[in-house]
Amino acid sequence: MEETQPLQGRVAAVLNTRELAINIGSQAGVQIGMKFQVLHPEENVSDPDTQEIIGHLQREKIRVKVVEVRERMAICSTYETFQTGGTAPVSTLMGLPLTHVRTLDSNDALFRSFTPGVATFVRVADPVIQVLDED
Repeated sequence: MEETQPLQGRVAAVLNTRELAINIGSQAGVQIGMKFQVLHPEENVSDPDTQEIIGHLQREKIRVKVVEVRERMAICSTYETFQTGGTAPVSTLMGLPLTHVRTLDSNDALFRSFTPGVATFVRVADPVIQVLDED
C-alpha cells in the first residue's frame, strides 16, 4: 500500500488575527477542510563541546484549517480552542469557563490591535505541512 505524503508549503501572507494564506492551492491538491501545521523554521542543534551539528528541530507553532482554495494558494483559519476562566465574573458567565479560538496574535489576546507581521508569532515564509492524522 502506498503511503500518502503530506502536502508542504509556506505562509504567503498573514491576513488577520485568525487567517493566513499559504502558497499551495488546488493545483497541489489542497481542499477545503484540510489541516496544516505552521512550523518554526528548522533550527540546527549543535553539541556545546564540539560544535558539531547533532540534530535538527522544527516545532509546531499552530494548526490551521483550509477555508478557501484557489489555484495556487489557500486561505486557512485557526480552529483550535482553549479555555479561560473559573470564578472571576469578568471572564466567565455564572462561574463557567469560556472557550476561545486560538489566534495568530503573539499574546493570543481577545481584544487588541493587530498589525500583521508585527503582533503575530506566525511569519511569512514559515513552513506549513499537512496534518494527515490529527491526534
